[in-house]
Amino acid sequence: MIEYLLKKIFDAIPGATDLSPVETALQKIDNQEDSITYTNHTMTSSGANIINAPGAGKALRIHHIYCVNADNYDIEFKIRNGSGGTPYFPYFLASYGGAVAQNLKRPWELSENTALYYDYNTGTTPDGFIVIGYETVDV
Repeated sequence: MIEYLLKKIFDAIPGATDLSPVETALQKIDNQEDSITYTNHTMTSSGANIINAPGAGKALRIHHIYCVNADNYDIEFKIRNGSGGTPYFPYFLASYGGAVAQNLKRPWELSENTALYYDYNTGTTPDGFIVIGYETVDV
């Protein structure tokens, strides 16, 4: 793919002799994970990791958030940048199917090596589901 793009660029730029900066940029793009991973999580406690920390030098980039409440109580639900982080996405989900679907125009990038965490506030055992679309990126 990179060779094809370089040839197209060479052909389009008369007199081009050194495209090594372009090749370097294309390599960086090609080396990134180019697909979004989806994970399903069942809420079973008042707070837990949705996605574990990716490791040193990496961060989670969140693209899509979908949450549904299957409980017979209304719930307050928060997604955080790590367990002690500020709630970035607080939601109120109505009982028996209250849901939120959010496709982020600008993906939310968490801090380096930080898990995506949720808090669930209700007096009952949680009964809900979370689907997250994310990628792991180098920082």
